[in-house]
Amino acid sequence: MESKLFWLVAVAQLVASLRFAALVRVIERPRVTSQVLKLASGQRQDSWLAAAVIWIVILLKDTAYVEALYLSGAGTLAWLTARAVQRIGALARQERE
Repeated sequence: MESKLFWLVAVAQLVASLRFAALVRVIERPRVTSQVLKLASGQRQDSWLAAAVIWIVILLKDTAYVEALYLSGAGTLAWLTARAVQRIGALARQERE
């Protein structure tokens, strides 16, 4: 059960990250502000953290603490997904201005 939750949240995080990246790429060069760069930099750091969490779970899945790894990993990835969704919202609000 924990592994299914983990992978579901991992896929959701991937989709949110890709959606943010796609939105940033379509912004015309003159409209890229320091705020957009700050959002993109934060998302890049979060994407690296998500990758690290996923790799840790993959590498340590045969340990005695696998359930705890899945649950803590799912929690971390859910938090990163929420941050990505907030960035998507901030980017959308900025584009409307």
